[in-house]
Amino acid sequence: MSEQNNVAADRRNGSPESLAEILSAVAAHKAISAGEELAEPPSSAEPSANPELYPWLAHDTASLREGVYRVETSRGPADGSAQPRGNDPDGQMDLIRYEYPRGVAVLSQYGELRARDLRVMAVVTRAFYELGCPADNMVRGDEATLGFIARQLGMNPDGSVNDIRQSVERLATAKLVWREHLSTAGDDGTVVETETRELAHGFLSGWAKRERKRAGEKQRRDNYLLIDQHMAELIRRQRVTWLRADVMRKLRNHALATKLYAFMRSHRPNQDGVIEYGIVKLADRLGCSDTNRSRLRRKLRQAAEVVCAASPEEFPKSYLRDGNHDQVLGMHRAPAKPSLRGATANAVTAAAG
Repeated sequence: MSEQNNVAADRRNGSPESLAEILSAVAAHKAISAGEELAEPPSSAEPSANPELYPWLAHDTASLREGVYRVETSRGPADGSAQPRGNDPDGQMDLIRYEYPRGVAVLSQYGELRARDLRVMAVVTRAFYELGCPADNMVRGDEATLGFIARQLGMNPDGSVNDIRQSVERLATAKLVWREHLSTAGDDGTVVETETRELAHGFLSGWAKRERKRAGEKQRRDNYLLIDQHMAELIRRQRVTWLRADVMRKLRNHALATKLYAFMRSHRPNQDGVIEYGIVKLADRLGCSDTNRSRLRRKLRQAAEVVCAASPEEFPKSYLRDGNHDQVLGMHRAPAKPSLRGATANAVTAAAG
């Protein structure tokens, strides 16, 4: 019924004024009713011993709730989840289209997005927010360096800059495609109108790097990361989920636990303080391609235990129970503490207005 009302409202008010509005509508449709992202960094994170490290990272909520960041490589049509497709009529490299459930696809020439790409994008999103969401959509200066991103993720810059560079290149070339098929029924139940929506956008649009060395002077770096216009609009509208940076650093070597933590952070618990998902549905949302149910149960249970150990203040315990059609993974989530509205949030609100 909500879909019909949305279509009717569009007809009354005319076409959306911008693609960003279409994206917002798609994101709202994809959103899970139990989820609600926070509009500003919460205040419950433990202070870091290193003042240069962010206490919180951030990522747009809509893509966190889909399987676009993979923890396992898709196996193709026999897998039943992501199905890469491409064509090569003129001898060009294939542009691979990875189809995921719920009308979401990723276009890429560098393979599927992985959990490390999620972590990198979370740092870039946080840096953009910290800078007040500049109108040119750029993250400039030290925050745009590979070493800075590596340190925020608890990685040694000397040994990880190539991995970070690959993630930046993949995020700058991949496109996320959202599709919707809506229908409006008349009083007699017959379909009187159908509508198809499709929107493609990226994560990063580009980057630049320049280093100057002159004898007797400190080395100068001029860098920037350019965020995709639609992604920048989502961040300005505060359509993000906040992720504790210390937890993300603890989980940096566990891809499935990273995805599970980010996914559960994008939800609010039910009245019993619990978030529950069937294991097959949850695996799709986490980008897990394993179809062996016993092995899948074991992986998800282990990932939940890792998350609870890394962040017991947020997720004190987890469990598996039998459901009507599938086993269900549940995670207890502690009540969120009131957030503090600091100077950064005020700056973003002013920029969004």
